[in-house]
Amino acid sequence: MALGLVDAIESNIIDTETAQKLLFRPGIFEKYKEDPELYRLLNLGEELDTIVRTLPEFKERSIGEIKELCNKILSEGKRRNSMENYRFILKHLEAKGYFIAAGMTEEERKKVEEIYGFKFPQALADFYSCGVPCLSSAIPFPLWKDFNENNVRAIKKMIEDPINWLKEDVKDGFWLKSWGKRPENEEETLEVFSRVAAKAPKLIPIYSHRYVPVIEGVDDPPVISTVGMDTIVYGANLSEYLQNEFFNGKLSTASAVNIPFWSEIIEKAAKPMNEKMICNNEDILAFYEATNSLHDGMVVFAEGFGDCLRVGVDVTSIEGSPRVEMIFRGVKSWRIKCGDEIFCSNVGFRDGTVIWANSQSLDDEFLITRKCAYVHADSMEWSM
Repeated sequence: MALGLVDAIESNIIDTETAQKLLFRPGIFEKYKEDPELYRLLNLGEELDTIVRTLPEFKERSIGEIKELCNKILSEGKRRNSMENYRFILKHLEAKGYFIAAGMTEEERKKVEEIYGFKFPQALADFYSCGVPCLSSAIPFPLWKDFNENNVRAIKKMIEDPINWLKEDVKDGFWLKSWGKRPENEEETLEVFSRVAAKAPKLIPIYSHRYVPVIEGVDDPPVISTVGMDTIVYGANLSEYLQNEFFNGKLSTASAVNIPFWSEIIEKAAKPMNEKMICNNEDILAFYEATNSLHDGMVVFAEGFGDCLRVGVDVTSIEGSPRVEMIFRGVKSWRIKCGDEIFCSNVGFRDGTVIWANSQSLDDEFLITRKCAYVHADSMEWSM
């Protein structure tokens, strides 16, 4: 439910003077309660009469003016709350060992936008005004405040990467019906793809392969994780994304906001195959047979969110190098990273849980001493 006027007053988001501009003489209650949209905006219920009686009467405003004022104050209130949340997150990132540079000034922001050819959505601009997480050997944040030629080139590459990654998948056969009939010639195929992709919204890199799309009229767009056709929503908004990425938040893979070009790819990636649950030894044998035990492959993504882990492996031992995706839920422990080579995987059960490992043995001591990639979880689903 939207933040109500009562909540705004009680949390000091608005002062008495602003409240008086929003409130109106007794009797309007009967008028506004017949309007569902206004009722939602005010979210006052019977408390309206009490508030109105405590304030002097003033000129009645039209329903349209009341809606406009309510929307404005709700938007300002949410923005203030978000800013507080960003400061809290940055403070805790710093406590976890991340380096946080001073907030981006308006002059710096305008310079960044001019260099890279986009305008920060309001939420991202607000976040960076509170502080700018910086790049280190282990923390792949874009260094926005560094205008060195090499750094500018590196960030421009980060901006171009999503389309370039997707182009490689197009070469391997990925195609959407909305792009028209796929040409038989690869050169023409890539030309058509480039024309379609040129209309896609700019993606602003914020961490590793996480991006914020620039969508006209949207101040706080969803955050996506993208490596070619493997593209998902990683947060319905910036705050949710930050919680998911750094504080084990609950991943939301849905977005109420349509992202031109990318939403269709997200939808396609979400239903490429029917997931199969590993429940018994027959399921394990079916997994072995279908995936060639993931023999000779490469981890292309390994993403944790909450107590879940999503892993993608391109299997080079099968013609066409199909991608196998595994989703582990109720993860107990794991050690796997993007770029790991998979030689021959193994799956088994232990005390009602499932273990997947890049080894011939599932013994805990063996996995630890040999430093094998493995996942120990409550359940495992896979698809290809």
